[in-house]
Amino acid sequence: MAEPDLTPRAFVKGVWGSTEWECNDGVASRIVYGQQRGIGNDGPTLRVSAVQYLDGRFDVVADPASILVCSVRDRGLTAAHARVLAALLTHAADELDRWVPG
Repeated sequence: MAEPDLTPRAFVKGVWGSTEWECNDGVASRIVYGQQRGIGNDGPTLRVSAVQYLDGRFDVVADPASILVCSVRDRGLTAAHARVLAALLTHAADELDRWVPG
């Protein structure tokens, strides 16, 4: 059996990086992610992530596009940091809407 052609069919604006293409049950996919953004050196970080198929579509059922938030501190946020995080989350949500409209 011939190896599948893993040449992507669509470019996604804003993709910062991705995993290698993998073929599972004859379906090629990869994980794409946006730029990691955060609050200072020790505050929470976030990035968008999605499963993309070879034809350019995104998984919207089994593993829909999402915002990954990581916290590296064991303390709360100041009001100023909370406002920055809210703005970053809004920006990330807008980025997901551009990747996966509707």
